Amino acid sequence: MQKSTNISNVVSGLFLLLCLTLIPNSASALIADHTSITDFENIPDSVIQQAKNSFRIDYGHSSHGGQLITGTNMLQGQTIEMAIECSGYNPGNDIYQYCDDYRSQLPAGVLSLWSMRTWPEANNLANPDRTAWYYATRRHLDDPNNNRNVVMWAWSGHGESSTEADINTYLNLMSQLETDYPDVKFVYMTITLSGTGENGNANQRNEQIRNFVRGTDRILYDYADIESYDPSGGEYMTRLSRDSTRYDSDGSGSLWDEETYWAVEWCDSHPEEVNDLCAFRAAPNVAVCAHSDPLNCNLKARAFWWMLARLTGWQMNQAPDTTSPTVSIVSPSNDSNVSGTISINATATDDRSVAGVQFKLDGNNLDAEDTSLPYSISWNTTTATFGAHVVSATARDMAGNTQEFTINVIVDNTIPDTTAPTRSGGFPSGIFDAGTRQTTISLMTSENATCRYSTTPNTPYGSMTNTFLTTGNLDHSQPIIGLVDGQSYNYYVRCLDASNNENTSDYSITFSVAAPLPPPSSGNIVFDSSNSTSVPGNSNLTTLTWSHTIGTGADRILLVGVSTGIVNPNRQVTSVTYNGLNLTHLGTSSYLSNGNVMTQTQLWYLINPPTGTGSVTFTWTGTMKFVAGSASYFGVNQTTPFGQMLISNGRGNTASLGEIVTSTNDLVFDVFSRESDSLTYGTPTASTTQSERWNVRTNTTTWLGDGVIGGGSSKPNASSMSWSWGSTRSWTMLAVPLKAN
Repeated sequence: MQKSTNISNVVSGLFLLLCLTLIPNSASALIADHTSITDFENIPDSVIQQAKNSFRIDYGHSSHGGQLITGTNMLQGQTIEMAIECSGYNPGNDIYQYCDDYRSQLPAGVLSLWSMRTWPEANNLANPDRTAWYYATRRHLDDPNNNRNVVMWAWSGHGESSTEADINTYLNLMSQLETDYPDVKFVYMTITLSGTGENGNANQRNEQIRNFVRGTDRILYDYADIESYDPSGGEYMTRLSRDSTRYDSDGSGSLWDEETYWAVEWCDSHPEEVNDLCAFRAAPNVAVCAHSDPLNCNLKARAFWWMLARLTGWQMNQAPDTTSPTVSIVSPSNDSNVSGTISINATATDDRSVAGVQFKLDGNNLDAEDTSLPYSISWNTTTATFGAHVVSATARDMAGNTQEFTINVIVDNTIPDTTAPTRSGGFPSGIFDAGTRQTTISLMTSENATCRYSTTPNTPYGSMTNTFLTTGNLDHSQPIIGLVDGQSYNYYVRCLDASNNENTSDYSITFSVAAPLPPPSSGNIVFDSSNSTSVPGNSNLTTLTWSHTIGTGADRILLVGVSTGIVNPNRQVTSVTYNGLNLTHLGTSSYLSNGNVMTQTQLWYLINPPTGTGSVTFTWTGTMKFVAGSASYFGVNQTTPFGQMLISNGRGNTASLGEIVTSTNDLVFDVFSRESDSLTYGTPTASTTQSERWNVRTNTTTWLGDGVIGGGSSKPNASSMSWSWGSTRSWTMLAVPLKAN
């Protein structure tokens, strides 16, 4: 249910809430601090696994808060640079492995720990302001697809400037969330150390947070306390320690008359920890832990997993679990007849916690273990033979104790399938542009089937010799190459299902390729063809290639536009080629924010490219996110192909260039880029008088809205060019007149 809470109403309850916190309470808060680390090694793997199965965590943070994420990677023997791959996720053998992803469903045994650093609304508890995180949280939890049950927000360097009123606002907003979302666990966090000691503002505000949590049933992840102590119990907050672990070792009252780090000192004096607590230390205080030493990140990860273990109900020094769970199949009933697709439902209980229920047919697993209530599975009985079968359910607890329950059933599917597959969704249709040389025909069927095709109508299925390349399920596809301009194509499709029911009528997929354009007459520029592509997500590729077909017209030119985001000296396009021929860089338009290039547009060209189908190849350095497109034209002056190029950039919902100087028969070509590929900000479109040649975006599933959209268009004798979309984003653009021959 959508809940709406006005921030002024929340803050107006400040006095009442603070008074309530002073009333004695027998509840005991769960506080993860430096003392938790001692018990980390005693947490059974079964409890860690239970936590991974139970919790789906949203964690909002910036770089300081990322120390927890880095530490968890270290527990797996990884550094922060090693990304967690979530697509087709396999949890592997490491007990602390997790997936930084926001999914409805993840494989069993995977901790869903989504880093909300990519959210546009809020970066941390104090940035961009001190309430944005609250509204971002509500928006996420009110999403119908939300499945989060733990929410954490970290402070950053901004936190140390918090006033008492700021912290009261934080505590009241957290209380409001706890009231409105009782099924979600909200984790309070303290501010990182700032080197101001016991009487400094950071510690005073942290004590304000701790006092609010103590004596309640709330949860506190005490970030500051964890980084105040070394693993041996040495305390450094009162000695002006910062989160970097730098501290006042000589008692002078200053951090800056010496350079001493307690993490370096402790690791140097404990060489036996080089592969454990002190791993990943490339040089003193220089490693992969943002703003700090890897030891600090390691300690924070251990306290984090201790907190999750305690949230499962695990008690320290708990006796081994030797009691098996109980399980019973509630449907179907014993000795019953079954047919079609049915649900097998079971109940399971345990004195501590049920890890999952594995359903089996005749001793063989029916799909994966069900790890969450209700315990059930869908069984298509038509996949089993006619007659008697044994169905079982085996319950497993977190300690590995198991119990099995069995029933007997009779499978009786006597109604035969006599209906041939229904075909729909045929593609493509209509007319392709001249120069199109390949496509893929496809269709869907109402049931799993094997599809064939012929170019001769009324061909029986058994006489067809062409089987779709991808078939046997509900989706069927076949690449078609060698298309010719000016030709029509007809493909007649018939399919066969698993019961040997075949189609006896044709399903037609019909399309054509436009006739080629006539060679340009003197003084006219004629469009030839275009294509586009994008980098597939946060890729480690260094090259990308796509095809482009050049027609046989005279006075040819090939234009290639690149739209990129977040460019720096380590992320640069180094070359563009067509069939091995180097293109020439014509110009670049960049939008800068705080000294960083947020989005950039480039234009490259090749005079008189060879005819036929060839490959456009990009080469770059670093991790890039970009889209690119190519367009070719006839009738372009081969000696002086361009007029005066113009560039522009800005923020808004319109990218435009004006005062373009053209001559008779000129054709103006533009390329633009827009920050963020999320369609939340609207789909860019060129002005209605412009001919779009490409309009493409990066992969939103991979980039989560942090990609880029780019396009190219043309217009004869244009004095201005523009693109528009829904709401404000940064953009770059360039335009140049093409000169006729």
